[in-house]
Amino acid sequence: MGFVYNRITDEDEKERIVDALIEAATGGSLEVEGFSGIIPGHRNIFAIEILGKIKAKKAVEPLIEALKDENEQVRRDTARALANIGDKRVVEPLIESFRREESWGCKRIIAWQLAKLDDKRVIEPLEEALSDPKNEKIKGDLALALGNIGDKKTVDLLIEVLDDAIKDKDEMVTYGCSFALCKIGDEKAIPYVEKALREGTWDYHKDWVAKELKKLKGKD
Repeated sequence: MGFVYNRITDEDEKERIVDALIEAATGGSLEVEGFSGIIPGHRNIFAIEILGKIKAKKAVEPLIEALKDENEQVRRDTARALANIGDKRVVEPLIESFRREESWGCKRIIAWQLAKLDDKRVIEPLEEALSDPKNEKIKGDLALALGNIGDKKTVDLLIEVLDDAIKDKDEMVTYGCSFALCKIGDEKAIPYVEKALREGTWDYHKDWVAKELKKLKGKD
């Protein structure tokens, strides 16, 4: 549907489609042959997905409200859609959604969506979450999200978390921090990643990290 929308040249027709999608995304109905995407009693997830794909800025405010939906799938898909749209208005609501989210699966997804936004405001909540022991299940993903952002200010925290992960034999966090440090590209991280490769009892994507480390060391 996103592809068809982009081929439409009539602006009024485009606006009617967006309005219909917004109506569906906020609890109305949407007739789409072969797939309705409706969760009984909830918003139309298909409409939410399409609004994100076509980057419908008109949908930002209604979708921000959908971040508070009781259904986890709706919250997850809404976060993806808002990050796709990329409007500056989505930054703070996504941060708030990330901080209050209690589902590990959903919190992980929102972290990745924050990393897609070109906005330094997302770094602090991701760092806070990475430092919080209660987020142990998703620390690897949080580290990777920070690596995707690529801000060198996060290097010291990532090194600290990596050191603890090696001691705790936590494979996912060791991988996440090591890969993130290589992607950020600060040469001070080299000995710590080398230690992780040498001493860490992990096999998960170890070859990927070794390859990224080689690229980083090539900067010397």
